[in-house]
Amino acid sequence: MHRWCMAKASSAEIVKKGGIEWRVYEDARKTWHLYARVGGKQIQVNRKTKQAVLDAIPQKLMELGNTEQRLVLSISEARDFQEARKLLEPFKASLAEAARVYVASMRKVDRELTLKAAGDEFLAEKQAVGVSDDYDTTLGVYLRRWCNEFGHVNLTALKGAELAAWAMAQELGPHSKNNLRNTLITLLRWCQRKGLLPRDEPLPTDAIPRLKTRKERNPLLSPEQLDAILEAAKGHSQARLFCAFTCLTSIRSGELERLTWTNVHFESNVIEVGDADAKTGARRLTPMPARLKEVLQQERGEGKGPIFTLSHIQEPLTKIAKSMVWTDGPLTGRKVLPAGWGRNAGRHSWISYRVALTGDVPKTALEAGNSPAKIFSNYLSVRLPEPDGRVIVKELAEKWFGLH
Repeated sequence: MHRWCMAKASSAEIVKKGGIEWRVYEDARKTWHLYARVGGKQIQVNRKTKQAVLDAIPQKLMELGNTEQRLVLSISEARDFQEARKLLEPFKASLAEAARVYVASMRKVDRELTLKAAGDEFLAEKQAVGVSDDYDTTLGVYLRRWCNEFGHVNLTALKGAELAAWAMAQELGPHSKNNLRNTLITLLRWCQRKGLLPRDEPLPTDAIPRLKTRKERNPLLSPEQLDAILEAAKGHSQARLFCAFTCLTSIRSGELERLTWTNVHFESNVIEVGDADAKTGARRLTPMPARLKEVLQQERGEGKGPIFTLSHIQEPLTKIAKSMVWTDGPLTGRKVLPAGWGRNAGRHSWISYRVALTGDVPKTALEAGNSPAKIFSNYLSVRLPEPDGRVIVKELAEKWFGLH
């Protein structure tokens, strides 16, 4: 090949066919050239058009006896290939045999368990580490549905198409179907970590579609409703404490169950949620407004030990909730205030009023143990439910926290 042709070929278009890189280029005389180098042998074709040289490739492949794909490796791939052959040489094994052994080892599981047996172990572990009662109940409800249908099936025999068909046939709303799907995903990922399923293979739950759901507004309380709650709770120390903590701090109900009086710092006007108690596992401080501090000082008693004992507060909370005549519509049946207000209404209200009061999204997110993105999307400049309809602004937030 002439030197000027080699220069042209180095900047030519690369066409890969038959596992060979063909260089296609045009010279100054408008002649098209095809060039390749195979096994030290040069192949050249000259034609008047580009299509003509491309059409010549199949013929050249036939002349080479290479109508099938030829493997072309990069330098790094070639080095890997040579190293693999060297490692396998003492065993007289091919690369394909080695690959089959590797894949089999990756698919091997430590124990063969049915879905029900794995679910039982999973729930037992969650209960041992102390997940909230709500989360434990939710997992149990949805896992029971899966186990009633597929509990006898080995984990490695679960079929995505069968799981998807059954899940979509359930008489549940989109949100509940997503919860059903997510619960099984959580279980199967746990199984992968425990060696009960292959770690690097797709889960059969990938076949279950995630449904679009309509975004529902968070239930919110008004300052007047908070006044009514705290008034109704007088005479029930535990119930009043629960109402005050729920509405005037960022502490979740599951975190409240683990709270002790040592977490309440009256001198600093903050309440500490330790890393062992926080849902997210990250320690945080939530401010103690004067309105909350007043209630805590009145109800602290000796100020020692756990603040709440659920078995002691459920009955008075239920009675108080039923006395709240301003609540309308069917109620959610939570374990505390089961006939009272919408799910997590106190926490949703606190975040909405707190960000309106401070105007500081990152700070509110840190105090709430949430992400700034979640605060922006769910809690900024929200309205109270109709017929109230007021926008939660700083003035309304001051009323909520008793700053007027």
